[in-house]
Amino acid sequence: KDIEAFKNEQEQLKKDVADLEKNRFNAGALRSNASAVYAYANDPETAGAFGILSKSGLLPAVGTVVKEALKIGDISIGIPAIEDAIRQAGGTQKEVDAARAVASNLANLELAFSQSIKGQGQVSDAERQILRNVGPSIQDSAKVASLKAETLITKADYDAALAENFN
Repeated sequence: KDIEAFKNEQEQLKKDVADLEKNRFNAGALRSNASAVYAYANDPETAGAFGILSKSGLLPAVGTVVKEALKIGDISIGIPAIEDAIRQAGGTQKEVDAARAVASNLANLELAFSQSIKGQGQVSDAERQILRNVGPSIQDSAKVASLKAETLITKADYDAALAENFN
C-alpha cells in the first residue's frame, strides 16, 4: 500500500505542476485582456459602451443583436451587431470602437478561462456559460465590468506569482 500511495502522490504532484504551468501560461492573456476591459470601463469617453442593452432608446436595437457572433478559436461570443445597437442608443464613435475592441477582449478572456479549466476533455456548454457569467460582459454596467476585470487581473497576478514562487 505504501508504494501505491507514493505512486498516487507522485501522479498528483505531476498534475499540480502541469496546472501551475497552464495557469502561468494563461495569466498573461487573462491579465492583458482584463486590463483592456478595465481601461475601457473606467474611461469616461468609452464607458458608455457597457450596459447598452439596459439603456433607454435601445429596444429596437435588441432584435439586431443576434445576427453574427465574434469567433476566436472554438469560442463564439454573442456580441453581434454591437455597432448598430450602440448607434441606435445614441452612442459615440469612440463607444462603438470601444465595444468592438472589448468584444475581442471578452472572447480572448473566455478562451483563456476555458483553457485554464480544460482537463482531459472539451469544456461543456454549461461550463462555458459559467465562465461568461464570471467574467465581464458588454451587458454589464461599466462599474460592474470594471470590478469583474479587476478581479481577473488579481487572479492572473496570483497565478503568475504562484507559478514563479514554485520554481
